[in-house]
Amino acid sequence: MLACAADGRLTHANRHARELLGAGCPALGTYPDTWMRELRPRTASGVALPLEDLPPVRALEGEVVKGVDVLVTLPGGDVLLETAARPANDARGRRRGAVMTIADVTERRTLEGRMRAPGWAPWRSEPHSG
Repeated sequence: MLACAADGRLTHANRHARELLGAGCPALGTYPDTWMRELRPRTASGVALPLEDLPPVRALEGEVVKGVDVLVTLPGGDVLLETAARPANDARGRRRGAVMTIADVTERRTLEGRMRAPGWAPWRSEPHSG
C-alpha cells in the first residue's frame, strides 16, 4: 500500500511496497513529476502514461481506480504492476490524499499471454505449429 498527501507527495509505503519498489526507490517522498522521471510509468504495451492517467493522480481527483496495469522501471528492470487507488477523505469528506495498492503481475501476465497463443495446450511440452 502506498499513500499520497493531497498535494501528491508520496508519503507512505508499507513493507510490501518498499520490498517491491526497492529500498532505494527514488519515488518515495517525492511528487508525481519525480515518479514520472524515475519510474517511467507506461501501459502494459509500453505506451507512456501521461501524469493525469496515473492511478494515484486520478484518485486525488476523486476517482476510484481498479485493476489498472502500469509498467514501471525499477533498479532491477521493468515490472508490471496491477494497481488500484482511491481517494482518502477525512470524516467530514475533505480529501486528504489517496491510497494505492500494487501487486507485481509480471509473471502472471506473461503466462496469460502464452496461454492465449495459438496452439497452446498444457498437455504438450511444445506449442503446436499447425
